[in-house]
Order: sequence, then structure tokens, then C-alpha cells
Amino acid sequence: MSPSGKGGGWLSGVPGGGPAVMLFVLSIIAYVAQTELASYVQATRGYQKSYFMLYMAHSTFLLTLPLHLLFLRIFSSTSHPLRPTLHQLRRVFYHQLTGFDHEPEEGSWLWKKTFTLVTAMSLLITAPSLIWYLAIPWTSMTSITSIYNTSALFAYVFSVLLLSATHSWEARKLSAVGLATVGVFVVAWGGSSSTSGGKEKYEWALIGDGMALMAACLYGFYEVIYKKHFSLPTLPTATLPFALHPSLLTSLIGLFTFVILAIPLPFLHYSGLETFELPPSPGIWAAVVGVCLLGVGFNASFMVLLGVWGPVTASVGNLLTIWGVALADSFIDEEHPLTLTIIIGGGLVSCAFGVMVWDMVEEEKKERREGRGSIRKLAEEGAGGRGGALEDGEREELMGEEELLDSEISLRRERSR
Repeated sequence: MSPSGKGGGWLSGVPGGGPAVMLFVLSIIAYVAQTELASYVQATRGYQKSYFMLYMAHSTFLLTLPLHLLFLRIFSSTSHPLRPTLHQLRRVFYHQLTGFDHEPEEGSWLWKKTFTLVTAMSLLITAPSLIWYLAIPWTSMTSITSIYNTSALFAYVFSVLLLSATHSWEARKLSAVGLATVGVFVVAWGGSSSTSGGKEKYEWALIGDGMALMAACLYGFYEVIYKKHFSLPTLPTATLPFALHPSLLTSLIGLFTFVILAIPLPFLHYSGLETFELPPSPGIWAAVVGVCLLGVGFNASFMVLLGVWGPVTASVGNLLTIWGVALADSFIDEEHPLTLTIIIGGGLVSCAFGVMVWDMVEEEKKERREGRGSIRKLAEEGAGGRGGALEDGEREELMGEEELLDSEISLRRERSR
């Protein structure tokens, strides 16, 4: 099915509708929980194996597509039988790689194209993620989360530079992204200067903050490149279950990580840069597994939102994790209380996200109104030529055309974002 957002209430104007909103909530919860568990493993328990943690977390992405197919098998086996669904997914992926809309053909050239796409996608997401893990021992999680989420600003800049056909400098979006960025720095400043104990604990916080900023820039770039080259192809995907294509891409990243990114592990060990050591206790093992599974939930959800909402709106929305991490830090570590600056900064971020969602919904409604107006005008002109009003059959046909228009607008907007 296509997430066209049909139905009553305010969700009817949100691209992706209820499923997209639910995935958004899941991504927020998963990110906050993963962040706190990663901090517990590395900063609290001292298991500072950044590359191995990244390798484990991203290898677990391999589970995304099998879990999605299992979900469809249990809850949607009649509307989405497994074999036809996999065939259609293969055809969509083939079209994405080749641009041809026909039955997939085998060949070594196809495997090379697949390997090139997966390699580029995996390395682009690995670089900022690795830097994020490296920054954890150096500064607080509130600061890391706040600065890392300036990826929204970088995503907007890169969107205008690389997606110029569908993105431009717009005052409302620029103001929202700027407001969110100000809120981020207010939170980062408030989180790092809340107590003297926090300063002593993270004596070299500037290094960690700088690493988080570098990761944010790279992640903003990845988001835009993902939208431009890796997200849903132009082939209509209404026959595919919602989010199945992003699940495939996420699993391919996991497969690449598991096989290819295992190669540096022995080199890191023998060079002394990161000696290989498995988690030394069941508690740390459990936390590492938790980080991996939560990473699957966040990244799978966020990759869907990148395709449905676009890199800018999805990134600004992800800034709401600042609230969750700040609250979690205040409960877990008394040296990081929920300060007034964090509340103000989080409020600015929330307002910015509200502006982005409102702008997105209004654009969707405007396109629907203009399209329906054109269809009705043509129908009424035809009826006027006969000297009468629309007949019952014509009204039903008009309603069908309007519904088809809604679906086409939703698909087109998902691709343009």
C-alpha cells in the first residue's frame, strides 16, 4: 500500500499518514534509549570499543527486512502474500539500479551496480556513526545529542545545493531550521555548564563537541544523498507494503557491515588502535545487544521518514530527541539536571518542528485543492456543453479521479522530498 495519508483528522494531511507518525514516535524513543545505553557501556562501564560497537550495531541492521517480512506474514498474509511481494520488491530494486521497468535480468553487471550502491550507502552512514561513538567518552550525552542534531541545518544546506530542482531557499523553512539550530546550541550550552561537577567529569568536552559537530555535517550530507540516490525509485510503488523498500536498503547496509567492515577489526587490534575484546560481563553484553536492537528500530524508522518527509523535516523532527535525552540524563545522572536553558532550547526546537510540519501539511493541501479544482472545472465544462449538471455516474467517476489524484500527489511529493 501507499502511505497516502488518507483518512480523517489532521493525519490526513501528513505524508505517510498514521504509519509515518508512529514510526516517528518509535524513532524518537529508540534513539533516546540507544543513546543512554551507549553512554552507559562506554562512559560508565568503561567498555570503550567504538568501532566494535559500531560494527555490532550496524551488522544488526541485517535483521530489518526479515523482521518486516515476518510482520507481514503474521498480520497481512492475505493482502501481501510473501512470494508476489518479494517479486515486486525485486522488480522495484532492479528499476532503481537500471532505470528499466521490466522483469529483472541476471548478470555480473547487476551485482556490480548493487555492490556499488550498497558500498556508498554503507560508508556514508558509517562515518558519522563512528565519530558519534568516538565522541561519547569525551562529553555529555545531552551535548552530543544537541550538537549531532544540527544535522538538520546541514541537511537543509545540502538539500538546496544538491536538490535544487525541488528545494530552494525559503524564508519559512530557513527560519525554522535557524530557530532549531539556536535551540540546539542553547541546550548544548546549558547542558555543558549546568554544574562544576559536569565540567570536571568532561575536562576535554570541547573535543567531544567538535567530533559531534563533524558527525552532524556528515550525517546531514548522508541524508540528502540518501534521498537523491537511494530512496524510493520513480517507479510507482503502490503495490509494495509501506516501508518495505527502506527495509531492504537497511538490511543491505547490515550485510555489507557484517561482511566487509569486519576486515578492519584485526588491523585495529594488532596496531593497538582498538584491541579486540568482547564485553567482559553479562550486564555489558545485555547493554550492547540493547544498543544494537534499538539501533535497528531507529535507523529503519528514520530511513522511511527520509523518503516520506524528506531530509529537512525528518532531521528537524529528530531534534525532539533532545528532550528525551535531557530528561533521561536528569534522572540517571544528578550532575546533569534539567535546567532552564535546556527547557528554553527544547522549546525552540519544538516550535521549529511545528513550523516544518505545518508547512509540509499546507503544501500537501494546496496541491490537492489545485488538482481537485482542475478536475472539477473540466467535468463541469463537459456537463455545461450538454446543457446540464453532472450525472450520478459522472459524480462517481469524478470522486474516483480525485482519489487517484490524492495517491499520485502523495507519491510525487514523497519522491520530490
